[in-house]
Amino acid sequence: MENINPLFLLQPIIVTAFSVALVVYWHFKRGLRWRVLFYALAAYGGAIALKSIVQSLTSSAVISTFGSVSVAVGLYYGLQTVVFEVGGAFLVAWLMVSWNRISAKDAEGYGIGLAFWENGFLLGMLLLFNLIIYYIVLSTNSAIAANLFTQLMNSQPGLFNQSLNILPNVGLGILERVSSLLFHFSGVIFVC
Repeated sequence: MENINPLFLLQPIIVTAFSVALVVYWHFKRGLRWRVLFYALAAYGGAIALKSIVQSLTSSAVISTFGSVSVAVGLYYGLQTVVFEVGGAFLVAWLMVSWNRISAKDAEGYGIGLAFWENGFLLGMLLLFNLIIYYIVLSTNSAIAANLFTQLMNSQPGLFNQSLNILPNVGLGILERVSSLLFHFSGVIFVC
């Protein structure tokens, strides 16, 4: 049975390593306090939870009205990101500053923390874990492997592309995650 291309593991490995290294560096060299990382988790986790709730209640109506690929659906998802992720990060930071739990010197670490939870954890570690599970299961000769292969071929056939042509896509994915890190970092610095 065909397996996924292991080159797809590069993106989550590099993004996770970069994110973790940045958090560790910021802790030892710039004084990132661990509690700031947990406040960033509260902001990011809360935003993802709220987005999930809103989408479970409204996405089918929006997609059935406007189609799955439309400007309106893009605005629907984009506005949720602005309100819940950006607004939520601001609200948590404002509350923590109001309660004297963090100060302006924690702004950089807070931005790094937000980037870590999105890039290093959600789209890094969890994606890597998922891809490794796919690889291990597809390496077996079982009914589960056959079922997973069929599901992946229908939903993500590019995972089975065995050529080196996927490297530019992997590189662009890494670049996109680095730009996400920069936006998280600069957005928090700009607000403070």
